[in-house]
Amino acid sequence: MADIILTKANPGFYYCYQINGGGYREWGQYEVASLRWNDEGDAVWARSAGFTTGGYDVTNITVTINDMSTRTGGYGNPTVGIGTAIDNIPGSNDTPNVLWSGTDTTNAVVNNRNQYSMTFNVDMKAGTTYYLYLYTWGTTTTSNLGWQVFDHPANSSDARVSTVEITFNSKTVATPKYTLNLNAGTGISRVTGADSYESGAYVTINAALTTGYDFKNWTDSSGGVVSNNASYSFYMPAATTTYTANG
Repeated sequence: MADIILTKANPGFYYCYQINGGGYREWGQYEVASLRWNDEGDAVWARSAGFTTGGYDVTNITVTINDMSTRTGGYGNPTVGIGTAIDNIPGSNDTPNVLWSGTDTTNAVVNNRNQYSMTFNVDMKAGTTYYLYLYTWGTTTTSNLGWQVFDHPANSSDARVSTVEITFNSKTVATPKYTLNLNAGTGISRVTGADSYESGAYVTINAALTTGYDFKNWTDSSGGVVSNNASYSFYMPAATTTYTANG
């Protein structure tokens, strides 16, 4: 079973970007996403809403698109890309800015469903929001080429409901990280070392003094003193931690 299944509603291909004219628009009730070129040279490409890997670090994925229809003229074989940015302005070759991508070279029919599938390497990290893009390469002046995915209601004459399935072929449970917050108290001009760390990581934090002040101590969130030194090293606990430097 796929690790992530994208449909119109969860978390749907709502946004399609148009090369000429700029901006994005939501497609109609049944057309989830479409890519095409027309005689004016316009092109559009679609992205999903944001999703995460659910606590996994992932290095290889397979993306399968079910019930994708090629438009008249048949310019198919879509490229799938994964990125971390919401791309508002297409870049070179009329494509979005993605980190990893794969392209299917065949169009299969599986269980009577039109299907594209592509496998490629990624470096997806737990806790990061990703966006999946659908697009093709190149330009053409032939009208009405491209592909569409759909979300028709079951009671309609065309009941296709397209899905984009993401399977994590290589995944590991991500090691959790914990947030270290640092505050600059009275007489402190700057503190450094605040970040997210794995439990047991050796961490050093530092405090810089405002002119005219002496360093007093580091205190925890309950006011307890943890160190009397401006530079303090410790092993990160398995919990969000807050320290305040005091002058």
